[in-house]
Amino acid sequence: HRGGQARRGPGLWGVGRGGGRRPLGHRRRDALPPGCRFAGPAIIEQLDSTTLIPPGVTAEVDRFLNIVMRVEG
Repeated sequence: HRGGQARRGPGLWGVGRGGGRRPLGHRRRDALPPGCRFAGPAIIEQLDSTTLIPPGVTAEVDRFLNIVMRVEG
């Protein structure tokens, strides 16, 4: 993975404000190495949970494998 980027899974479509649609990134939690960073909208799936990264939020996996989210602005 170049620069800590995880591969995207199959594309999904999310519903945005005003009924618009936009691509929604899909990632597997077990494929996210430390340092992996990406912007929402995205869904992170793992065996026992699903995490939504909304638009305007950047997610980064820290060295302890926590997902740290930051609101852009």
